[in-house]
Amino acid sequence: MRRIGLMLAAFLVLALISGCGDDGGAPSASSVAEPGNGTGASASSEPVASTTTTSVLADVSWAAPSSEISSTFDALAQEYPGVVAFKPTELPAGTALADNWWPVALAETSSAGSEDVNPRVVEGEPPEVRIVLRVDDAWLEVIEGVQGDLGNLPGRDAGTVAGNSASAHDALGAVIVQWSQDGLWYAVVGRGLPEEAVQRIANRMQAAR
Repeated sequence: MRRIGLMLAAFLVLALISGCGDDGGAPSASSVAEPGNGTGASASSEPVASTTTTSVLADVSWAAPSSEISSTFDALAQEYPGVVAFKPTELPAGTALADNWWPVALAETSSAGSEDVNPRVVEGEPPEVRIVLRVDDAWLEVIEGVQGDLGNLPGRDAGTVAGNSASAHDALGAVIVQWSQDGLWYAVVGRGLPEEAVQRIANRMQAAR
């Protein structure tokens, strides 16, 4: 599979910010970057065209999710059944729930003084749910319930998630592994983690209920 070019990725981010349609097609590799869920989103104040290379965490060790992370996913699955469909079973050791939400696919670092609630729920029918996790100086974002209409883009095979084919993509220095189920799209976004680690997290996701 071909690598998504930087110009194409930037174009897709801008296309997403202008709003997705509702025909249920696959979102772009970077459609997870900006919340909107087809309802139309205002322009983001976050940088969308940074080309700085993110340093990658080496020597990743693994552990079960913390009780805080597990209980957060369980509570979201209860509140948003059918949308929050997956939860992690294995994460890099020391992974914690981030204090605030920020768009991991769009920005190099979290916004100083950000007060966006984490997890972030973008109301809609259905809503989007986004959870940011911190791994030392690296970041993860788990995104559930995305709709989009920009079509399938070239990507790298990333195995399967609960029997659903997944693909890996590059977007503004982050790695996105995405898949679909029941007409909705899901993703794990990693910044500062090797692609193999992001794919492993996605491949080992399990049904949330």
